[in-house]
Amino acid sequence: RDRYYTDAVSWAQASGIVNGYSTSVFGVSDSITREQFVTILYRYAEYKNCDITVNETANYVDSDSISDYARNAVDWLSEQEIMSGNTDGTFAPQANSTRAQTAAVFMRINEKLK
Repeated sequence: RDRYYTDAVSWAQASGIVNGYSTSVFGVSDSITREQFVTILYRYAEYKNCDITVNETANYVDSDSISDYARNAVDWLSEQEIMSGNTDGTFAPQANSTRAQTAAVFMRINEKLK
């Protein structure tokens, strides 16, 4: 169905920036987790030919709960000071990204990707 985001999602999928849960389920109406969000940003930075080399592993209290697909993204965005953890030392990878967090991250990544 045509929605206001159809073209953007199609472009992002074709560009390798976003994927669905499977070949038949995309989940466009689902909330986005923090690890999904950083993965999208990381893939977008790669798409923009940014240096996405990870020099340090982020050390969060809950690092073991970060999905394998998101590890480099979490490390890179943490290292670049684009997205950080919570005051309690967690990253909370499966927590939903709030609008405030998302806005702050977009501001920081816009500054870094100039």
